[in-house]
Amino acid sequence: MVYRSYNVVLVLGVWFGMCRGVRSVFMPLLIPSLVPVERLPAALSLLMFQTSINFIIFGPFIGKFIQTICMELQILTLMV
Repeated sequence: MVYRSYNVVLVLGVWFGMCRGVRSVFMPLLIPSLVPVERLPAALSLLMFQTSINFIIFGPFIGKFIQTICMELQILTLMV
């Protein structure tokens, strides 16, 4: 999707930033309440491992998607 309105992009950016911030803050606070203290280091390391694997796997796909969107925006700009 290509949004032509700055306000829509601004609202979406704020929304995604708030969601990511809430996740980043509350996941380390929520895990200790659900996991026993003996298993806490393993649970937090599993969370960090999952996050790093997601970045490694999905990072190139997101980069390719952004490049495609930028190319489409350039083509749309040339057409206008």
